[in-house]
Amino acid sequence: MGVGDHVLVKGRPSNLVFATLDEQGRPSQEYRTLFLRRLLAGGVLAPSFVVSSALDDTDIAHTVDVVAQACATYRKALDTGDPTPWLGGRPVKPVFRRHV
Repeated sequence: MGVGDHVLVKGRPSNLVFATLDEQGRPSQEYRTLFLRRLLAGGVLAPSFVVSSALDDTDIAHTVDVVAQACATYRKALDTGDPTPWLGGRPVKPVFRRHV
């Protein structure tokens, strides 16, 4: 989908986390929200990608398909330079953040 420089997957193969970057390659909560919402819309709850013996080949294939669809929407947002039409609400906030 051409988003490999913007949706980064890191970690151990059994427990992968992803980073979401904007058009300039900066970490983006707006793009993270877009990606998470598209996954949820496809029936995949994935704040990270954890492989479990409870998952069968059908589950994994479904996840791969939903991620591909999410990446297609991500590409559209990158092309327009604005993810807000696909957010469906306010962006998620990082778990770890400064409180003043």
